[in-house]
Formats: sequence, structure tokens, C-alpha cells
Amino acid sequence: MEAGPGFPARLPRVLGTKQQTTKGTIMSKNSFHKGNVIVRADAAYPQGALVVDGFNSSAHLLAHPMGGGLQLIIPPSDVPQFGIANEWEKTSVFRRAQFSIEGIAEKFRGWTDGHHWNGWAMPFFEGGEALRVVAVFDPNDARYEAATDSFITVTADGEEESWHGEIIALPDGGTAKLYPVGAGSWIWEEEDWSWA
Repeated sequence: MEAGPGFPARLPRVLGTKQQTTKGTIMSKNSFHKGNVIVRADAAYPQGALVVDGFNSSAHLLAHPMGGGLQLIIPPSDVPQFGIANEWEKTSVFRRAQFSIEGIAEKFRGWTDGHHWNGWAMPFFEGGEALRVVAVFDPNDARYEAATDSFITVTADGEEESWHGEIIALPDGGTAKLYPVGAGSWIWEEEDWSWA
């Protein structure tokens, strides 16, 4: 995470603890617990974050990428390089970005906090752009429902998906109402692009 006004470049993480055994120094199974979010010392949250699944019988740490993916088996010798993500790191910081889905020519301007679902981006859109997104992806059935402040889309199976507005804190101290249209469901990709 980059440093900003009043923000340090990185706060220290609580690293795993070592335990002496007849086989040498290994990490204690009490260092990390199932569900802990950990990050390697040379990585950044959220892209480098892993969720602890536990330890196997050989004291290997078992964890999977927070944004989705296969379980990793981390040897005991590498475990001391990981630490539990601190609360400051886990605080969402949104930035502007552009998003696309393969097979659709349009690009969409939105916001991201860097989180992923199964490796796919999880964008948030301002109201006007969210309206454009649903019109492109579901021109026949998509709609905005003012009563619930939601955009509604319909899947190929006829199931309705609802994308509720959320008030998001922005880096400049302001707020914006954003809609996570397709986040955690559609295969969004973040584009390399600078906001003009």
C-alpha cells in the first residue's frame, strides 16, 4: 500500500512464531488460525492476501488466495515470512479504474478497492455508469428500482440479481454512492488505463 498524507507506507504485521523441535525451527501451529488473513512480508494487501485453512500433519501451512484460487501448501521454513494483515491494511481504499468483460466492446469507468472474486475484479459504479452497464448486459430485463435503491439484472436462468447502492468513503475524504453491478458474479477484468 502506498504512503499518503498522514499514512505510513506500511504498518508492521504480527509475524508467525517459531518453535524449536528435534527437527529444527518450525512455525508453531498456534501462529495462525483457520480464517486468519495473512500476507507475505514482500507482498501487499489485498492482492497478496491469503486465507488460512490450517496446517497439515507435516506442519505445512495450508492457505488459499483471498480473491479465489487453489489451496497453497507453504513449507514450514517459509511460514515466518507471513504475517496477519493488520486492520489498517484491511481498510478499503477505493481508486478509479476501467473495467471490461471479454466479448463486450464497451469499457466501463468505475471504482475498485483491489478485491477480487475467483480472480476477477469486483467493480463499483456511479449511478449513471451503472445504468449504462445494465443496459449493455441485460437490455430487455434490467431496471433500476428506486424503492430498494438497486439495479436489477436477470441471469440466463431467469434468476434476478440485485445490486444495492452503497455509500463508499473516497480517498479525498468525500463519499460517493456506488453500485457493485456484477461484483462477485460476473467475470470483470480491470483494464490498464489512467483516469483522465
